[in-house]
Amino acid sequence: MDWKKASIAACAYAAISQIVYFFGATFDMGYYTDPANAQIWSKVMMPDAGPPPMEFYLLSLMLGFATGLLYALAFTFVHRSIKAKNALETGLRFGLFIFAMVSVTGFVSMSLLLAIPAGLQFSWLVQGLVTSLASGLVYAKVMG
Repeated sequence: MDWKKASIAACAYAAISQIVYFFGATFDMGYYTDPANAQIWSKVMMPDAGPPPMEFYLLSLMLGFATGLLYALAFTFVHRSIKAKNALETGLRFGLFIFAMVSVTGFVSMSLLLAIPAGLQFSWLVQGLVTSLASGLVYAKVMG
């Protein structure tokens, strides 16, 4: 694996995910501020009422970069098996692969294990699709 390209793609993934999830959280703010959901959120994200502390954002960026590196590794293993005519098609197919492997399975697991409102789970699923497709395009372009 080309670590320079993987690092560039991982940085792009971290940025894409932060942007998508920021807008998603803004759209879904009612769920985050609803007192009925107060027990769902971790103390890292919401130690008190109000916006998350700076360390939450720093941890999110670090986790996003680490996730991006794992996706780069996955791309290295699977990109040759993706039958596509160009980088656009390869990226979209890889994005759908990541979406199915991570977001869909996470959605199903959360539905069974946690009392998270269905509307919020659906929003997270849509955000996962957008993030996966956009980052899939980046992986195909940078690492393809």
